[in-house]
Amino acid sequence: MKSSTLSFAACVLFGLTLCLFAQDTAQENKPDFVIPEGKTAAELVVSVREQLVANRPKLGAPEEVVTKYVAEASVFLRDMGDKIIAMKPEDSVLQDAYMMKFQGLEHLANENKPEDVKNVEAFLDEIDRALPDSQLAKLTRAMDLERKTTVFLETEPTEENFKKLLKEVKTLIAQKPVHYQPTIALIFVAVAQQAEEKLQQKGLADKICTELIADIEALKDDNFLPIIRQIEGTQRRMHLLGQEIKIAGITLDGKEFDIKTLRGKVVLIDFFASWCRPCLEELPAIQAAYEKFRDQGFEIVSIGVDFNVPDEVRNLKRLVETKKISWTVLSDELTVKEKMPSIGTYYAVDAIPTMFLVDQEGKVVDVEARGPKWIETLEKLLKN
Repeated sequence: MKSSTLSFAACVLFGLTLCLFAQDTAQENKPDFVIPEGKTAAELVVSVREQLVANRPKLGAPEEVVTKYVAEASVFLRDMGDKIIAMKPEDSVLQDAYMMKFQGLEHLANENKPEDVKNVEAFLDEIDRALPDSQLAKLTRAMDLERKTTVFLETEPTEENFKKLLKEVKTLIAQKPVHYQPTIALIFVAVAQQAEEKLQQKGLADKICTELIADIEALKDDNFLPIIRQIEGTQRRMHLLGQEIKIAGITLDGKEFDIKTLRGKVVLIDFFASWCRPCLEELPAIQAAYEKFRDQGFEIVSIGVDFNVPDEVRNLKRLVETKKISWTVLSDELTVKEKMPSIGTYYAVDAIPTMFLVDQEGKVVDVEARGPKWIETLEKLLKN
């Protein structure tokens, strides 16, 4: 598949979601979508992009305005896709048309109305027939599976439906996938964690992790190793409470650190980033606790985990200096550069701040150490 399809997928997604929050050229009035006549298929694709941007609501628009835009844009995409497909254009434009129609149908199906869901399923079959084994066919199946997982969790959390979803996930993974496809495994692991509670099946998520790791390993493709490591980290998190924590890495000043050196002390492990507002909001309470309890055997280890941000190490150093942070601060970026395992990946840290409280024996006693509760636990531990 040519790059235009994936580019258009992003364009459509941005038009219906992220671009809702843009201010330039956005309008306040009723959306005005028009299917032009007398244009080539390629010109129609360009028209779709232009109209999505021109009609998007302004920043801060009322919810009903946004809802109306998404509804009308979805119908527009469906109908424009039909029109372009009927013109039998060249391959790259045809795939754009399939993607835009799919996006329209997919957004309509978000309401989970039987007829709309049926339309999506029928169109996915059409894509499979028209473009068998194509990246587009795999991408649309993966995107639709994301919608189904949301429906499952919100309205249909039954064991039978869970098994159906798992079968689809496994099918996608086994299809000689392109790079984005096995990431559906990460989404499904999160679904399995919630399903475990909804279905009251203890150990379900752990079992799913083991199965999906085996399925991805069977592909024998090193490109998918990061996904395996992330699932392994999630599995490790599931069993972390009461277990000894392993933290080893490089500090911001380039020194090696191992949490074993703090054995005998209660330690707060804080995964954060310089740009993370919730992390900064937690900082005053953490600093207050450190000032109050450090002479009683309390320590903190903060770990900067986002190295996809340019100059993040420098930003972390600046933050440490301006906020007068005096405890140990590690950088996951520097750690990986020294050929050491990523700490964030090892514990599947996919949201920040994430904080663990560790007792004097190095065992985790709290995996959600936020708010006043962890302070109470800290005080009890220090009295022991």
